[in-house]
Amino acid sequence: MRPAVRTTRSFSLLAALALTAGACGGGGSAAESDLEEKVNEAKELAYQAALSAEEAKSTADEALAAVAGDGTPGHSEGGGTDGAAAGEDSSAEQGTGTTEPAAAAHETPHWSYEGEEGPEHWASISAEFEACESGVNQSPIDLVSRTLEVGLDDLQLDWKPSELTIVDNGHTIQANIPAGNTSVIDGVVYDLVQFHFHKPSEHEVKGEAFPMELHFVHKNAAGGLAVIGVLLTVGEANPAYDVLWAAQPEAVTAGGEGNKVAGFDLTELLPPDRHAWRYPGSLTTPPCTEGVSWNVLATPAAVSQSQIDGFRYDHNARPVQEIGDRLVLADKS
Repeated sequence: MRPAVRTTRSFSLLAALALTAGACGGGGSAAESDLEEKVNEAKELAYQAALSAEEAKSTADEALAAVAGDGTPGHSEGGGTDGAAAGEDSSAEQGTGTTEPAAAAHETPHWSYEGEEGPEHWASISAEFEACESGVNQSPIDLVSRTLEVGLDDLQLDWKPSELTIVDNGHTIQANIPAGNTSVIDGVVYDLVQFHFHKPSEHEVKGEAFPMELHFVHKNAAGGLAVIGVLLTVGEANPAYDVLWAAQPEAVTAGGEGNKVAGFDLTELLPPDRHAWRYPGSLTTPPCTEGVSWNVLATPAAVSQSQIDGFRYDHNARPVQEIGDRLVLADKS
C-alpha cells in the first residue's frame, strides 16, 4: 500500500534526525532550531502520506465495508478501525458507526483471538487478511520502544452528549455514535464513529500491558482513519462504565439492533491529560489495514477492578507487533 511506504520513509528520516541530534550532543541553539524545523517537516510529510491520498481512501472504504456488517461472530470487530476494522483498530476499529447488515456489503471471513483462527493465523484465513502478516506498519506496538520527543498539536475534541447504540459484535462491546462529534488530530478533522474495548490492553508500555484499552475510532472526509486510544488502569470506579456495562447486550447483536443509552457524555471516559503518543499503524483486527493514525493517551484512565471484571470479554487483544523503523512521537510539552 503506497501510503504506508511513504510513512515508513518519512519516519526513517525522523530516525536519522534523532541520531544526528544525539551525535551533535545539542550543540547550539541554531543547530537545535534547524533540527526542530526538519523534524516538524518530516512529521508533517509522514502524517500527510498516511492520512491523505486516494489510495488510502480506497483501502479504508474496503475495510469499512468489510466490517459494517451485522456483528455476528463471522464478522470483524464490529461495524465500525483499531480496525480498517479494528482496528483500529478489524471490525472493531473500523466501525462506521452504522449498523447496516453485512449481507448488503461484504461478509468478512471468520476469525478469533485464539486457536486456529487466532492472530498468528489471520493471514492464512483469507487473502483479505494478508496485511496481518506482510504489513510493515502494524498495530499494536510497545509505545516506548522507539520514541522521539517533539511538540505535538493538542487533540481538539468537540464531543457532545450523544445517544449510543451498544452492540456485541462477537469480538468486543462497541458503542456506535451518531454524527456530530468531531476531533482534530494533527490538524485534520475527523468524525468520531464508534468506540470499543480490548481486554487486556493491546498497546504496551515498556513491555507491560494494562488491564484494558479503549479505542475511539474516527474517519475523515478523505476516508483516512484515526484512533484515539485510552489505557485503563485499576483505581477509583468511573460511574460512566456502570452505565455502559448495564447496557451490554446479553448476546451477539445483529443488524440495527442494540441497546440505547441516551445523553452519554463521551468525555467522561477520558483522563484529564490529553497528551499522546502518535505513530502510523494499522487496524488491530483483520484485515489489519495500514494507514491508521494512532494517538494513544500517555496518561491512563482509572476504573475499578469490579468494572474491569464486568466487561464481557476476557481476552480480545492482538499481541504487539514489530515497530520496524517507525518512531513513536511523544509530546514533550
